[in-house]
Amino acid sequence: MALCINPICPRPENSEDGSVCEACSSDLLLNDRYRVTNVLHQREDRVTTLYDVVDEKDQDTPKVLKVLYTKNQDTISRFDREADLLKNYRIEGLPTVGKDGYFPIEFPNNPIPAHCLVMEKIPGLNLEQWLKQHGAIDERRAIDWLKQLTTVLERLHSNNFIHRDIKPSNIMYRNSDNRIFLIDLGAVRLINQNIDEQTTTTIGSFPYMAPEQYKGKADFKSDFYALGRTFVHLLTNKNPSQIEQDTQEKLLWLTESTPVSDRFATLIDSLLERKPDKRPKNTTDILKRIQVIEDKVNSQENSRSIFQKVVLGVMVLGVLVALRFVLCNGRGL
Repeated sequence: MALCINPICPRPENSEDGSVCEACSSDLLLNDRYRVTNVLHQREDRVTTLYDVVDEKDQDTPKVLKVLYTKNQDTISRFDREADLLKNYRIEGLPTVGKDGYFPIEFPNNPIPAHCLVMEKIPGLNLEQWLKQHGAIDERRAIDWLKQLTTVLERLHSNNFIHRDIKPSNIMYRNSDNRIFLIDLGAVRLINQNIDEQTTTTIGSFPYMAPEQYKGKADFKSDFYALGRTFVHLLTNKNPSQIEQDTQEKLLWLTESTPVSDRFATLIDSLLERKPDKRPKNTTDILKRIQVIEDKVNSQENSRSIFQKVVLGVMVLGVLVALRFVLCNGRGL
């Protein structure tokens, strides 16, 4: 089946080999190569929709199509930034987009055009879906995922981009190789070094947004705050808005969390600081602290493994000695 993506089409389902929609005459082979087969996700306001597509020139590579339906220039500008980042910067840990993967299309009898972005399809679950299936993560997985996400942020920030909308539903987990990907770059912004002078439109998701972001003053450290709140969600399986706060508006998340070390809890709390200057200085600082925690956990696990092996060895030796004693007594020796 081929789907027509004209939002006012009365019958979007078409035969898979058609080139023009039978109901509204819209093109079915977008940009002369992409055929839509399925709706993956649609926002309630229908401004953006995500589709499965088949690339007629590369049928072995699964791809998705993100379509923006609007005339709002601010929204189109954000979509342009997302496309520019994915097409031209090729940052590992973000979806890839081909050179001709971003294009506009127009529909018959519909004044609202569509802007299309074709990306690689990352198989797996986003972390909101993952939580629903598996529950809260443990410290070992949290360390691994935080390290991966911070590394992606390091690449993003080194190119002077901030994400501005980090949350579980914007992070994909690929089970085949345990890799993490940061998706939905619709809120991404390119910033210069005069961060303090910049005021931008407030954008993001309420339970994860840094206080300064509400004032249009998002910077690199705003992503750290969202990262901290994301991991509170992952460790507790509770939206941060559902967790109690003290009088200083500090999240009391540890009582809700799976067991974590004091050092890891301190790192998460540092990401959650309401004042940006109290958060880690940069991604390098976070990664160094993660490495210390990871080394400590590995050392403890190695010590535990050695202890268990020694105990097992003693038990086996004890059994052998007891067995020899029984056999010797049985022979009257």
